[in-house]
Amino acid sequence: VMKDLTSKAGLSEQFEIASAATSAWEIGNPVYPPARQKLEEHGIDCNGKTARQMTRLDYARYDHLIGMDESNLCDILRLVGGDPQHKISLLMAHTDHPREVADPWFTGDFEATWQDVPEGCTAVGIRAHDFAPSAPGAENALPVELLSASENPFDWNLIFRLPDGTTRLWWKVSKTTLSVA
Repeated sequence: VMKDLTSKAGLSEQFEIASAATSAWEIGNPVYPPARQKLEEHGIDCNGKTARQMTRLDYARYDHLIGMDESNLCDILRLVGGDPQHKISLLMAHTDHPREVADPWFTGDFEATWQDVPEGCTAVGIRAHDFAPSAPGAENALPVELLSASENPFDWNLIFRLPDGTTRLWWKVSKTTLSVA
């Protein structure tokens, strides 16, 4: 769902998005048929997708690890060995009404899950996109103050202060789409 949203927003190149299981039950299996059907109803193709298990390396590789419910969070913490950098969160914690996403594996209610997942993914994506710096005069330009930047060969992690005094993180800003003077 997150890949679909970023693609439709023209932001695919600015994010690396992956999915991983917190248990070994489904490793190597394709997307669960009722979930596949729900995604297909909304034009999302998951052909070729198979389950893989999250590993400790995911914590080092990704800026955010997002779980659907408290059980996922506990499993993520166990698999990655803790969260000293505060990267782990619930998907719906990024919305205006934080809560767990009901697991359709147990509830059988894929529609309720569908209502939550795009909302949570949109909230995560909006926060990232809204606070991205842009060229002065650009349509989405924001009057922000750069507080800190870290760099690797492919991207930057930037922290900005907004005019209202709040601070925001823009992670994984691709060097191919942004230049910093």
